[in-house]
Amino acid sequence: MSKTLGETLASLRKQSGLTQDAVAEYIGVSPQAVSKWETDASCPDIMLLPKIAELYGVSIDDLFSDDAPHAQPTAEEKFRKTESHVTNSVNTDELYLYVYVNSRTGDEVKVRVPFPLVRQLLNTGKNVSGLFGTDLSGIDLESIFTCVQSGKIGEIATVTTSNGDLVRIVVEK
Repeated sequence: MSKTLGETLASLRKQSGLTQDAVAEYIGVSPQAVSKWETDASCPDIMLLPKIAELYGVSIDDLFSDDAPHAQPTAEEKFRKTESHVTNSVNTDELYLYVYVNSRTGDEVKVRVPFPLVRQLLNTGKNVSGLFGTDLSGIDLESIFTCVQSGKIGEIATVTTSNGDLVRIVVEK
């Protein structure tokens, strides 16, 4: 007996250790929508399938396959698994904050900011999101700074802004 799309989605979510709320936030829908998909009360919009497949590390074909797909580690999970090997004594003076923006109009913006400058900007208390070529008001730079101070470097966040821009935030040497 073949699995339904809803059963597959529920299975992949559970294998990934994600909540319906987390899936909903990543995809940009309500938690109720995710619940309806998993119970086969409705199906996700076809335009969301690439993002759903990306979240679980499977192909779109795998979502509809009779063979049960196994969630592959996402970039975030791989990053979390390597966190235990990261020392808590990170010298933020040697790091850079990279903000990559792919706008919905096709423009690309790449910004490299020394981390000490990020610290100074945060200390001013001013809204600095406009410095990066898009509205980053939904991204908490203070939380990113705290994560980096605790030893987390690499790709910190990938978000789609309210105006449709894709933003990647990376911290590296």
